[in-house]
Amino acid sequence: MDEAQQRTVVKGRWMFETASGSPLVTPDASASGNAMTLQGGAQVGSGWVDGGVTLNGVDGYGVTSTVPVDTLPGRRFPGVLIQGDFLHILRGDLAEVVRACERGDLAEAGESAGLLLASLDALLARYSTALEEHQIRRPY
Repeated sequence: MDEAQQRTVVKGRWMFETASGSPLVTPDASASGNAMTLQGGAQVGSGWVDGGVTLNGVDGYGVTSTVPVDTLPGRRFPGVLIQGDFLHILRGDLAEVVRACERGDLAEAGESAGLLLASLDALLARYSTALEEHQIRRPY
């Protein structure tokens, strides 16, 4: 079956109503049973419908053992979710490269470009791993 024709299947649903252990682990309400571990300053809190997660804006995040994949309608391959703060960081890294180039400081431009490339490589590796876990061929 073509990836674009697959029907949507819930692979993870974290309601953040409860969490236990150290670090905190909140259960997955889907059939996948892919619990989420809350790291840094992440805490279970109130939400709109069920529970919610509160992030401290510094180092709070949640992590699961597998990566959910979402294919948007009309798209052949899954996309990548980039949070606004990470997008802002990537943009800032690229701005550093541009400023260093404008100053003619190729050493700094190269160093900044290397950091940006490392961030994008890590994101691409996570994407590739998620596709492999879900047996979806890569679009490249």
